[in-house]
Amino acid sequence: MSKKWWLLPGRVWQGLSMRKKLGLVFAVLTVAPLLLTTFLTWQSYGTAMRETVVERNRQLAEQIGSDLEWVFAEKMRLLRLMAKTAAIRSMDAERQNEALRQMVRQYPDIQLAVVADAQGRQVARWDGRMEEARNISYWDRSYYTEVLSTGSTAISDVLLAKSTQKMGIVVAEPIMADERIAGVLIVNIELRALLNRIGATIVGDSGYAYVVNRNGRMIMHPDLGLLAEGVDASSMRPVQEVLAEHNGSLEYEDVQGTTLLASYRFVPTTRMGVVVQQPLQEAMEPVAVLKWVVLVIALLSSALAAAGALELARTMAKPLVRISEATRRLAAGDLSFRLPVTSKDEIGQLAANFNDMTEQLLHRDEALSHVQGELERKVALRTRELQALNEELRRISRADGLTGLANRRYFDEFLQREWLRARRNQECLALIMIDVDEFKSYNDYYGHLHGDDCLRRIGAALVQTVKRSSDLVARYGGEEFAVVLPATSEKGALELAVQIQQAVASACIRHERSHSGEVITVSMGIATFIPQGDETYRELVAVADQALYQAKRQGRNCICLGSH
Repeated sequence: MSKKWWLLPGRVWQGLSMRKKLGLVFAVLTVAPLLLTTFLTWQSYGTAMRETVVERNRQLAEQIGSDLEWVFAEKMRLLRLMAKTAAIRSMDAERQNEALRQMVRQYPDIQLAVVADAQGRQVARWDGRMEEARNISYWDRSYYTEVLSTGSTAISDVLLAKSTQKMGIVVAEPIMADERIAGVLIVNIELRALLNRIGATIVGDSGYAYVVNRNGRMIMHPDLGLLAEGVDASSMRPVQEVLAEHNGSLEYEDVQGTTLLASYRFVPTTRMGVVVQQPLQEAMEPVAVLKWVVLVIALLSSALAAAGALELARTMAKPLVRISEATRRLAAGDLSFRLPVTSKDEIGQLAANFNDMTEQLLHRDEALSHVQGELERKVALRTRELQALNEELRRISRADGLTGLANRRYFDEFLQREWLRARRNQECLALIMIDVDEFKSYNDYYGHLHGDDCLRRIGAALVQTVKRSSDLVARYGGEEFAVVLPATSEKGALELAVQIQQAVASACIRHERSHSGEVITVSMGIATFIPQGDETYRELVAVADQALYQAKRQGRNCICLGSH
């Protein structure tokens, strides 16, 4: 073999005809960008798809974690309150039975409620069947011994309630008397709604969500058999992260070698962890399909481009090689290149025309760049102005001009939305209607300016009293106000109404013409519904309004509970 073998490609190229050279050049210039575009599309789409899957799983984990947080935080607060009541602390079986019965009746998701004394004996039951309690001891229940040892709330694994044959989780709270633990208040919360929520979480074809307790054991899973077995998942990477009280996402391999994308959230109130995961291959399947589609399109486009390039080369002559090079550079964005004009024939004229064209393109490109920059600046400025105006219009449309509270229009929208949510979740929705007592005489005596100031001060007192972000304080009209309380029982609404009454009294708005006292007072009507059937939110308003009317008839400065 010749030592100058590296010269062989050049000799082969020199041996090609101009048509083949032009055809090869055009084909390469056309196919290469297509292939590069295909590769970049694969990479960018794959990255975007992975980020989309991770974000979706993270949002699902956040939503399920929020559900768990709300359910158990509510029940833990309830148990702390119940454990401090006189009836429960009395350790008197009859009083405790009645208190437990009322609690179970008020909260349908509580399957059972009992009280055990410090010796592990069951001393009170929600159903009053004390003959069934004689042989029951709680010393073998880990949640009971945990309460005795720590003096704080304990939460169990998933258990099957013997009395209802339904899965639930036990929450136990110490009953303190004279700075010692006199007993333990125990409730079993049915998990049907949460298990249905977990089971209904669809993540592709084979992804799913599950919940672990603080020891890494499965307590909620679409496969109920795993709950019965009490599977220990503490060795799994996402479970290890939530046990370390972390929130986030990761990619890992399970024991079968399947790569999974998982998002996880730690629930601080119960120290549980939520994991939502999906096989990576399944999540990235749309990317694989796109690869094949783009590859086929690229191959077809390349074939068509190569055929066109060969046909174009066949019709061109040798003097056009230089023009071909110029056009290639122009296509690449180089507007500085100029062809030398060496003749006055058609080829020379074509070269001159090409130079004129590139000169015009250069000037036009500069002008367009300037116009585009100015246009983008104006569009951005106008967009910011419109966004600010829209935001202000949205705020104004929802706010009462005098008090700054939500207006009647937004009150109706909010109440209807919460009504539908309460009917869907079968939760209790409460409404407090508030009327300023003898406001007309206040206006007549002090004047409308003082009347407006009075309404503003009452609105401020309401806002300071109603502190939950989920609640809404609105001006219903005139001297009437309304408070919407999602997921609130009649007892909770009544407690808040008393606080409102005290806050208005504390505002000390003098009213010398009042028959109820020397300061402004309010009357309130309360209505609580668990929406059923064809009932509408207007029925809730009607019951609250009727209760308000009853409060006014009873002498004002009163709170009345409505019934339906």
